[in-house]
Amino acid sequence: MTRRVLPADSDVVTADILGIGLFAQAFDRTLIDSVLQETGRREQRVRLLPAYVVVHLVLGLALHADKSYAEVIDRLAHAAHQIRGGRGTLTIPTGGAITAARTRLGSAPLIALFNRAALPLAKRNRTHSFLEDLLVVEASSAVLNVADSPANARAFGYSPSSTAPFRSTLPQIRVSTLAEAGTQATIGATLGPSSSDVQELAVDMVKTYLRPGMLLITGQQLYSPAMWVETLSNGADLLSAVENSLPLPVITVLPDGTYLSTLPLGRGPVGPARARTVRVLTCLRASPDGDSAQFSLISSLLAPDEASAEQLLAVYAGRTDDSVVFTKFNAQSVPDARPLRSRKPDLVHQEIWGHLLSHYAIRAFINQAAEEVGEPFDDPSDTGDIALVRHPAEAPSRRPARAHSQNSNFDRNSTSLRRTDPANAVLIDNLPRIMR
Repeated sequence: MTRRVLPADSDVVTADILGIGLFAQAFDRTLIDSVLQETGRREQRVRLLPAYVVVHLVLGLALHADKSYAEVIDRLAHAAHQIRGGRGTLTIPTGGAITAARTRLGSAPLIALFNRAALPLAKRNRTHSFLEDLLVVEASSAVLNVADSPANARAFGYSPSSTAPFRSTLPQIRVSTLAEAGTQATIGATLGPSSSDVQELAVDMVKTYLRPGMLLITGQQLYSPAMWVETLSNGADLLSAVENSLPLPVITVLPDGTYLSTLPLGRGPVGPARARTVRVLTCLRASPDGDSAQFSLISSLLAPDEASAEQLLAVYAGRTDDSVVFTKFNAQSVPDARPLRSRKPDLVHQEIWGHLLSHYAIRAFINQAAEEVGEPFDDPSDTGDIALVRHPAEAPSRRPARAHSQNSNFDRNSTSLRRTDPANAVLIDNLPRIMR
């Protein structure tokens, strides 16, 4: 340990004081002490780095992920020193002492703290947060690079690659997250090695965190029959994009141009035990070059009076494709993404849960500020570059409409688009911001 008084930098100190206050507001000392007691990490003797301080340090390391141990502890220690009035001498732990303290703490308290504190934030007046009475939540996935150590390589492994040496250059860990659509606060997560099946990991997350009264939004990557079963078993509802190869025969066309179909939930003949009734929305996604691609959305909300086609389309169009927590770390979308700093598997888990908690605290603060200033409502019918193809009520075919030719005529004005083709499928009126 070294003893020194740090020089003051007013901008840095102010930012870090706010960071300490933000964490203290989201996770008060009583809650942290309770979690430490619950996980058996409450110390029997006083240390320079007691467990509750190490919890805040882990959050600070997430907040300053691009900084070294020494820089982060210097900043946080000086901010805390200023909060206490700037009196006395600071004791600054070394990097080795911080690693030892993190190892003593482990990941269990951070997981328990997340499960106790990371609760839904959205209120009824928040934009995109609810569809009627259902809290809208999004599932996403990320792959994170971790420090290249023998322990991490054994625990997490390497992802396959199409280039030599035909694997990722660093060990990787996969994360599935559940976030509120309106506030973007993450309220659930599951971790697995790089070899984890992305759909199975998402199903495990749904089993743990999805609750009755939620509407889960997923993209094609995460949808699976098991996801559908687990979502409904948890008393929640689902809206998911599915691959065009999934057979969805037209059984009943509904008044809003969507239709009911049977969803196969396993291999073999479609029957009561292997299929469920779903509502299908046939959609077109416009691209900047003027082309369009057809895809389908399926939902457990079967009746138009439960949720209109326009509402479902707007909810899906507003989803976030990537995990909002790990934007800078996601190796799936960021070339040469920065690896996590920890060289031991349990500390990798601790670091990830620290990122999740840090992000939640920030979103909670932003949500509170938005509530206080009165956030304006967005247009709930905004569907971005996605449009719905209505199936005509008199459709004689029991098959979904085929993809439309790229040379179909589009008539556009500033607020609406209408599509006409020989199959009498038309775009819904008043779809704003259709991309050219």
